[in-house]
This record gives sequence, C-alpha cells and structure tokens, in this order.
Amino acid sequence: MFSKLKTEKESFFLKNGAAILEQTITSFNGNCNLIKSHKAGSKVLVKKFSKPPPGLLSLTDLQDIANEVAIASQMSKHKNVLKLFGCCLDTELPMLVYEFPENGNLVDYCSGGEREPLPWETKLRIATEIATAVAYLHHGFSKTIIHRDIRPSRIFLGKDNVAKLSEFRMSIPIPEGKTHIDTDIIISNGFLAPETLRKGHFTERSDVYAFGALLCVLFTEKPLKELILGSDPCCRSNTNSEDEDEDQCLATRK
Repeated sequence: MFSKLKTEKESFFLKNGAAILEQTITSFNGNCNLIKSHKAGSKVLVKKFSKPPPGLLSLTDLQDIANEVAIASQMSKHKNVLKLFGCCLDTELPMLVYEFPENGNLVDYCSGGEREPLPWETKLRIATEIATAVAYLHHGFSKTIIHRDIRPSRIFLGKDNVAKLSEFRMSIPIPEGKTHIDTDIIISNGFLAPETLRKGHFTERSDVYAFGALLCVLFTEKPLKELILGSDPCCRSNTNSEDEDEDQCLATRK
C-alpha cells in the first residue's frame, strides 16, 4: 500500500514538473548532502543542508548559503563552473539545485579514489579548465572575488570530463581600494598558503597556491598530506586533516 502511494505521489510530482530526490551521493562539508535527483527524464544535483546541533542553522551558515547563491548565480555562465539552476527556501532547510556532473567528483580519480585514474592529456585539460574558471572569478567582475577553498572535492566532472568549479560559500570579494581580505583562520586543510596562514591575508595568490596544491594531487594521485610530509616545516604545519577525502571545510570567518 505504501509503495503504491509513493509511486503515485512521485508520478504526480513529475507530471507537474517537480524533481524527485533519488539517491544520496555523498556528505559534503559535514552539514549538507549531495543528492542525485531526476526531473522529467533529466538529472540534477541537489545540495540539501542538514540540521547541525542544536538543530538550527546559525546566522553565519545562512549568510554563507546566501553568499553561495549570489556568487554561483554570477559564475554559472562560465562553462567550467557547476551551473546553479535555483534554490528552494520553502523547505525547513535550504536546498540548492545544480546541474548534474555525470562523471562525479575529482576526488574519485585522485588519492586512491573509486575510479580509474584519468589519462595524462585529460588531466592537463582539466587543469586548464579549472585555471580559466578561477581567472574568471578573479577578473570577470567589477571586484576581485577570492574563492578561498580550492581543492579536489570542489571540482566536479561533467560530460566528457569537463571540469566544473563549485562551492562558493567561502568566496568573498576584495573591497575597492584594498589589496587583500583579513580573516580569522580557524582550520587549515593543507591548501592554505603559508603567508595566509601566518598573517590571515587572503589575495588572488591564496587561490593560486591552492590551485598549485590541487595540481600536485591531480598529477601525482597522492594525498596532499603525503606530499607535504618531508617538505618545508612551514608548509608541513599547514595540514591537520588525515586525508583530503575527509573533505574538512576550510573554516575561515569573514
């Protein structure tokens, strides 16, 4: 009886243009899930936020979500950015709807991921595509926008493994007349530039450093922590996560 009712309900939703949440793909940032959904034969990716203790999103969480919607909407015109279709604010917790990345997340191909390693030529193309997306973020608007959280888990792969930059909750524009943004750094994940770690200054160079670290992981297929061990002590202290796959969020506050 329940199964029949569920089928009829889903059929009604699809008939009227609604999307059906189909499969949870992964936990993301610890407080939201990425869910595969289908709508009238097409697939979308839904970022569904979960309740953190004590059960309510904080003002900072809500500001971060609003920030992602604002910046992702502007960036969605770029072919190497995960396209934001819209957001749902009528639910108890916000949901963001994106294009579906057919070939998953870059983490799946790196550091002992679930998929076969990518060919060298494909890696070179992905690196170029990510670079163009970051350059657009830095120079495509009236103010320079710093991503602040570039790493493999922020890169999705669409059809033909086209790279898609995502996750703009931590992104922030540099005010006019300023050269950098000052923030309190709470957690470092290894993709943070040493000078940013020391001074708390974020500039375009912070993203360039993170992009370089991402390339190391992409081309060596080794976890960043393994690459950092034995390096400069300043860089070595710039990681406290056991593995990139843990997807620990770079916690900086504006």
